Amino acid sequence: MTTLSSRMMEKGYTRKQVRLLCEWYLRVRKSS
Repeated sequence: MTTLSSRMMEKGYTRKQVRLLCEWYLRVRKSS
């Protein structure tokens, strides 16, 4: 997950956006 977030940060995402996306992603995986 660290490589994904660092890659996103390079593209211009803020740390807060990355964390929100990770939390959302984990929630979606749990529900399915």
